[in-house]
Amino acid sequence: MGYTATTARTRPPYYTPAIQSREIGLVDIAIAKSAGIRAPKSQDAGYSVDSGPRTAHAVRDEVPIASSSTSKPAESSSQELWKWTMTADAIASCFVKDALEMKECGVKGVEFFWLGRVPCRTVRIVGWVAGVQVYEKKTVYTVDDGTAVIDCNHRHANPPPTKQQSPEKAGKQPYSKSESKTSPSHATHGTKRPVPELVNAPQPVAHVGISVRIVGRVMQWHETRVLHVDDIDLCSSANDEPNHWLANHERIAFASSTCTVTRSANTIAVICCKQRSEFTHLIGIECRGPSGACFDVASVLPPSLTRQLTQSPIRLRHPSRLHTRDLTANTFRIYLKHYMDNAPLDRDDCLSTDDQSDEPYSGRRSPGTPTKRSSVTRQQTDATPRPTRHWDETHILSRTPRASRSTLSGIEGYSLSHLRRVPELQLLAQRVVHAEARRRAREERARLKESQTQGSTSNIPRYASSVSSNSSRGAIGGKAGESMGRKIKRLFQHVIRELFKEGSIVLWDGPVRALPSSDPLPSLLSFVSASAPQNKLWKGDSTVLSSASGASHASEMDDPGELSDPPAGEEAYIPLTTPYLAKIIERTIVDMMSVPVASSSVSSKLWSISAVSTAPRAGPTPSEILGHLQRRDERWARVGDWAVKDALEWSRDQGRVWCIGDERWELCG
Repeated sequence: MGYTATTARTRPPYYTPAIQSREIGLVDIAIAKSAGIRAPKSQDAGYSVDSGPRTAHAVRDEVPIASSSTSKPAESSSQELWKWTMTADAIASCFVKDALEMKECGVKGVEFFWLGRVPCRTVRIVGWVAGVQVYEKKTVYTVDDGTAVIDCNHRHANPPPTKQQSPEKAGKQPYSKSESKTSPSHATHGTKRPVPELVNAPQPVAHVGISVRIVGRVMQWHETRVLHVDDIDLCSSANDEPNHWLANHERIAFASSTCTVTRSANTIAVICCKQRSEFTHLIGIECRGPSGACFDVASVLPPSLTRQLTQSPIRLRHPSRLHTRDLTANTFRIYLKHYMDNAPLDRDDCLSTDDQSDEPYSGRRSPGTPTKRSSVTRQQTDATPRPTRHWDETHILSRTPRASRSTLSGIEGYSLSHLRRVPELQLLAQRVVHAEARRRAREERARLKESQTQGSTSNIPRYASSVSSNSSRGAIGGKAGESMGRKIKRLFQHVIRELFKEGSIVLWDGPVRALPSSDPLPSLLSFVSASAPQNKLWKGDSTVLSSASGASHASEMDDPGELSDPPAGEEAYIPLTTPYLAKIIERTIVDMMSVPVASSSVSSKLWSISAVSTAPRAGPTPSEILGHLQRRDERWARVGDWAVKDALEWSRDQGRVWCIGDERWELCG
């Protein structure tokens, strides 16, 4: 007989892993006793400590203290710790996850675990029964407290021995004719052997869905751990489980009271400490306690700051280090979108920190990039300056950076001419076109060889194969004998068109980024600087060998030739990021709610027309917002409904909008 449950539990709100973060130790217990602090004696209070004016020396003589200088106790004190874990004072109140992740003692001959800095063998958990399995000698309760699930083995009590009758009393019983005279018992002893009574299995103490409090010993079972139940009781109140969470939370908070957070004005120290095979990244934590355990700071720092510091910038492999099998149009599309999302502005060094913090794209801007445009000195010494480039750069350098930055003025679009002049993208496009040409040639040779082996020497099959080959080249192949520059330009156009169709980029009518350096290929210094620490786009090898190999790959390809001047009024694009779309949606909500809604009808007669009373319009839904954007401007035609919902959720997290109900959104304040 068994019961199972599939209901999932959520993690308790006060849960903090004791193994990976903070734990109270015996040293803290001794200090608490010496200070006259009385720990609660309820079953949920964790460690019961007697109160009274006792000194720390007396407590240390009574309770063994774990040494904080070494991770494993000495051989002489391990026996004392093991004996103390068998006492009633050593019962530790914890979560199920803590019981499963406790460290083993590691000393031969003793068997206990380390719950942080406390030797532990018996634990107390509170949770609800997720499953019951009744066997002949035991009942297994599957307990879930929201952090993990553990099996608790509760052995049945041995049945009382049945009282057997003496042979004298058994012989005085009258003989019954109904008894079979041919039975072995009657033939040998003259009396009938007593039949043992059937022992029914005891009923489970708790059923599925009931909260229980279990005290048991932690045992290793194959690759997991189980509890051998010493005592199991039903929770008398629905508050027993939350009180258990609070007791553990207070115990953990008391243990971490000796830790302070150090925060500087400009930087926050990042300390990485290793515990066994796991790395725990901590931010600005200085531990002043006797133990060097790692503590969690999620409750100290705000979630936004923690999320910002833990996220590392995404860097793609440098195009010169890609394998031939990865040189496809899809790879080029990923690299182009990555550059548009993360390319820093060239004028970051002219901006203050306050200006960058107000902009959604400020987190992606960082000084230093291998694709910087040429300086003004170089333009002045150039013999044949290009008027379009010269006007753009002069216009950008002449205006004040702070005055030109408004809500959306800090964003600059990407034109096709700009993207084609990025050295890394240009190198990758050449390699993709060259690799595709080699694939086409290999396929053509394979088809020609196959046709020769089949004995087909007519011109018709060859003409059909060449036509099918030309039609399958798409945006990369092009016509036979076409220049490398045209193929590269067609690849850029194809990728930009695909990004626009899927809604990843939108048209932009604002300021456009200046053209980068006009070098046809990245120089050797560009390859080396691509792996510099300040670079946020590419990652590669900083050795000269990889740079020389990348340059040799580039020299084997055809020269794409000199790029033409960008045309006047060239289209520009920007990546459709969530912060940018959220700004647009906020303005759209204001525009839609500014139009009043008529609350009464107007009479058809001209003489009875009266003033129409108006009522405030309710906030729009995501579909209404998207429809309004698409009707107002064609650039939003490819934007999906999911993008609008993500932008609204982001704005709600920032405290800018809120949902009034029925998926209708309004601005806060």
